[in-house]
Amino acid sequence: MRPTFTACGGGLLVALALATCGPPAPPRSGPAILALSLRDEAGQPVSGQISLTRDGAPLDPAVLRGGTGWRVRRQDFAAGAGERYVLVTGDVELALPPGDVSLRVTRGQAYAAASQRLRLRAGERRSLRVNLLRWTDRRARGWACGDLHLHLARLDPARDAPIRALLEAVDLDVAGLVDWAGRTEGMSPGWGGWAWTEAHLAERPSGRPLLLNGQGWGRPDRACVLALFGHRTPARGASRHSAAAIVETAVAEGGLASGTMGDVPLDSALAGRVAATEVLSHGRMDALERWYALLSAGAHIAAVAGSDTQGPPWPDTLVDYHAPPGASRVCARVEGALTQESFLDAIRGGRTFVTSGPTLELTVDGQLPGATLEGSGPRHARVRLTAPLPPRGALELVVDGEVVASARADHAALSLDREVSFNASGWVAARLRGEARMPLGDRMVAHTSAVYVTVDGARANVGDARARLRSELPDRDAILSSGRSTAHEREVALRTLAEAHAQLGPAGDGVLEGAAAATPPPAAPPIRASTPAR
Repeated sequence: MRPTFTACGGGLLVALALATCGPPAPPRSGPAILALSLRDEAGQPVSGQISLTRDGAPLDPAVLRGGTGWRVRRQDFAAGAGERYVLVTGDVELALPPGDVSLRVTRGQAYAAASQRLRLRAGERRSLRVNLLRWTDRRARGWACGDLHLHLARLDPARDAPIRALLEAVDLDVAGLVDWAGRTEGMSPGWGGWAWTEAHLAERPSGRPLLLNGQGWGRPDRACVLALFGHRTPARGASRHSAAAIVETAVAEGGLASGTMGDVPLDSALAGRVAATEVLSHGRMDALERWYALLSAGAHIAAVAGSDTQGPPWPDTLVDYHAPPGASRVCARVEGALTQESFLDAIRGGRTFVTSGPTLELTVDGQLPGATLEGSGPRHARVRLTAPLPPRGALELVVDGEVVASARADHAALSLDREVSFNASGWVAARLRGEARMPLGDRMVAHTSAVYVTVDGARANVGDARARLRSELPDRDAILSSGRSTAHEREVALRTLAEAHAQLGPAGDGVLEGAAAATPPPAAPPIRASTPAR
């Protein structure tokens, strides 16, 4: 089924189900009034995003009724440069100059876009009912999806309603609101400018969408290295060697530390204190090499995602950084009710996939990502992938960083079922590379977190991953001579560095090849097309 319009006035009628509309108003001078009624599959009012263009140029309508106050503009260097969206809810009235208009309506990643060309006359009132339809229902499949990199300042928790309205319009379950309390010298003062207090960080905002109070911390030569959630003590630190102490404090308080935009503190990650890293940001998977190396060196780190959208805590102002809110999101399999604790626990457990649109599900011997399968070599495992998605996508099975099987078709869904053999410890994940952009978003990509395979009790040591990471760890003398670090930060950095080296083992240790190199993969099995979940 496709999204549908029911229109009255001006002689247009396109519908699967009729809506009741009054007679068109008599023509008069002035702007045209476009009245939209946004409904979901159950016929209930729903929020959404509206894009209007004329001859390819964006229009900024005056919102007379039903607006949330939020507008999104994509900057010139982003995919979809120049696109503009108005975020609205339910019954909406817009004032537009008369003429031909192209209308597009959508609601986040899981809904098909509805498009319509209109010719509006001066003074005309045109009414349309827009029936938005899901092409995949992640909640019904057990996933809660969030954007963990939103710079929307929650200065006054009593005014959460505007932020929740924004999140509803893009169909987000969870928002990680990351401030810049930890910014350091040399960073642009225009980025953020707000700061959480201890009281803000201690709050556990309830409701849906769920708001996570978080912090971003950046070192002098990088805008952002860390995102922290669920902690209490605000992050502070002026040196790159401050990260280990920041992470240790946050984790000791029950918080979660995650790398951002492809960066991650290696020493803290190898020491087991960094639970996740942004594999997908700005609609792109630019961070795979570092993440794959950590997995291949035996680290257990989940994949998360964020859009890096920037804006204030109030509406009526553009949210205009690399991508619209929710363009990159992480979906987590939450146990029990959706709360901050249950969502962060799902990330710690690695039960996630990241996506700019498609749903991607992986099981290995029936286990979800994050699980560890143990046994003696050679270890055989059954891998099943499912990806309900729009046409033109390629599904890839990744073992120890190498693609060992792929499936491709122009069907409504892709699936892959095969056996993988491990002679040594390693990991399995799946990724999807689409060929088209999502409506109001980026190119379709997705990646699951890893399932870990332990053979004969050994940790993974694939190829030269450990040697490469060892060479990139901080230098002990540099930590000791750092004048921008406190004595406590240097102490924690040295201890964390020692733990990271211990996890990597002694230099020159034997290299164990993983499954991708040990067992040449057979030809990919036939693709089985199936009906996407509704």
